[in-house]
Amino acid sequence: MLWLTRVPADAGYLTDLLPAFLVAGIGIGLCAPSAQIGALSGVTESASGLASGLVERMREIGAAGVAAESSPPCRPRSSRRQPSTASGPRSP
Repeated sequence: MLWLTRVPADAGYLTDLLPAFLVAGIGIGLCAPSAQIGALSGVTESASGLASGLVERMREIGAAGVAAESSPPCRPRSSRRQPSTASGPRSP
């Protein structure tokens, strides 16, 4: 990607842009499967959909965005607010 920051305004596609696109495509193509494998290794089958979704979301918005987006639902149950009962607790 750094290569693309050095492209002049009058750049030609075949000589200036295509080589950078090819290198970026090959690099991303080699990194994506290993990221999926790393994220899904050790995950139970029932949680594999969630783990896969988090990896795809991380590609879209970045790791900090995923951490900020997923941390409130992942709090322990003891720290969540309990619903208030106006009439007091129910009897069994």
